[in-house]
Amino acid sequence: MESVEYGVISAFAWITDDEYDYLNSNLDKNFVALNINYLDITEVCMEIEEKFDLEEIQDNDIENFKTIKDVIDFVETQRNRD
Repeated sequence: MESVEYGVISAFAWITDDEYDYLNSNLDKNFVALNINYLDITEVCMEIEEKFDLEEIQDNDIENFKTIKDVIDFVETQRNRD
């Protein structure tokens, strides 16, 4: 099974058409600075729900995501609950 970090970054790369390496080197950069909008984040969340067999990520959780690292941390926390 792929790592959470790789899976989340890959999902962002696929949705945004940004390079994996670029996103990987900017994990802590704010979504606004990366030109990633709420719709992109929502699409990524749907992708990682399926990829990591997670329950639906709630809108209030999505609204709290500010960086790719936030999403990675959230997915790791959710997976560790199971």
